[in-house]
Order: sequence, then structure tokens, then C-alpha cells
Amino acid sequence: MFSLIRHNPYREMANFEREADRLFNRFLGRMPRWWDEESQATVFEPSFNVFEDGDNVVVEAEVPGLKKDDLKLQLSDDRLTLRGEVRQESEKKERNYHLKEMRYGSFERSVRLPYDVVADKAQAELKDGVLRVTLPKSDQAKQKVRQIQVKAA
Repeated sequence: MFSLIRHNPYREMANFEREADRLFNRFLGRMPRWWDEESQATVFEPSFNVFEDGDNVVVEAEVPGLKKDDLKLQLSDDRLTLRGEVRQESEKKERNYHLKEMRYGSFERSVRLPYDVVADKAQAELKDGVLRVTLPKSDQAKQKVRQIQVKAA
């Protein structure tokens, strides 16, 4: 006796896509998602800059139009997570849109920090649509950076 297995290439492609997404998320962190498949609308996600400034790690996020009450920050181990929501203006029926590109929706974005930081001394400031989070490096992180002298032969 034998069983008949029906080949479904669409299911295989969907499985492949899920596995590729899982691998990218595991090794690169969460990738930005610009398209919400359910509502078929663009979703807002802030862009990040992460850099060193002396003894601090600085994370900047573009959050135009948001107020401080719209944002939530969380630091857990080596990840800084930013959550928020861009609210859509109530749609007016009399408007006949020819182009609608403004993004909206709730978002969550995390970034892995390059060094251990002192969470108790973290500061966040929102100015001109840019959230700037300053995180002092821990004493251990400061000691890990060493200069290596280059000698000429």
C-alpha cells in the first residue's frame, strides 16, 4: 500500500520565506518592515544611528511628529527597545486622495548595543523629531578598548 502526497510549491515557498526571515532576524536583528500586509498600508518605523561619543554609546532615532508621551524606551541586557505609535489623522470622507504616503501605526524597534552600559545613568532627549539616547559605557567596557602600537620594521 502507498500514500499519495500532493506537491504544493506555494507551501514550500512560504516555508522557505519563513525560514529565511527567521535566519535574518536571528543573525541581523529585526529587519525593518515597511509594508503591513493586513491593511496594505505603509507602516512607520524609525531609522537609527548608533555611535560612540567619548565614554558614551549614543542611539539616535528619527521620530518626526511624535511627542515624548508617544514613546517608550526599555533597556534589557544588550538591547535598547523603542516602542511607539504614529496615529493616523481621522480620514475624512470628502477627501479624494491622489497620493497617500504618510506612514502610521504602532512600531517596535530594537538595537543591539556594542558595549555594556550603565542603565541607571541613561538619558533620553526628544528634540526636532530626533530622539537621542545617551548611555554611559560601563567601567568594564571602557577597559576593553585598548590601543595597539604599530611598529615599523
